[in-house]
Amino acid sequence: VADELIQIQKSARLDFQEGRFDEAEKSYREYLKYRPQSVVCLCNLALVKMATKRHDEAQILLEEAIAIKSDSGIAYYLLGRNFFQQGKLEEALERLAESIHYDPSNPKAFNCVGVISSQKGYVNRAEEAFSEAVKLDPDFGDAHFNLAVLYATREKPDPNRAAEHYNKAVLLGVPRDTAIEGYLEAAKVTTVSLR
Repeated sequence: VADELIQIQKSARLDFQEGRFDEAEKSYREYLKYRPQSVVCLCNLALVKMATKRHDEAQILLEEAIAIKSDSGIAYYLLGRNFFQQGKLEEALERLAESIHYDPSNPKAFNCVGVISSQKGYVNRAEEAFSEAVKLDPDFGDAHFNLAVLYATREKPDPNRAAEHYNKAVLLGVPRDTAIEGYLEAAKVTTVSLR
């Protein structure tokens, strides 16, 4: 049975990665027949539901995972992402805070908190969250990019810090952004003309 379960898991993961969500769901459900208490499998099945925009079903699966393991940082993280995808920002922030409480080393959770906080206008909270994300994972390109945007668009822009994080993000493979590059170029011209 153990070897069969490993194969089911591999098959489900590959199906998910290649966008074959129905097949992935079938495999994860097969796995759950043998291991109904598998928090990892419930979370993976919830990811399938999220990818196919079946958010209510994803929420049920994630709440089931949390009922099995109440300190599952990943289940709270995914529940936060699920709420975020539906535009339920307050619920998303609450679940992400719980995720961080149980798993303070997840840079993606901090990045999500930063994105939601910046959307809600909580600039300081966003900066703290993005900064924590890049502290936990210095090679997290999206978090560097988000910091660059934050520094470029805040009430008192900081072009030096925006450039630092933008350049790091681009080096890490984040696509170039003409708006930020335009801002940085304009900031450079302004700085030169003031001298």
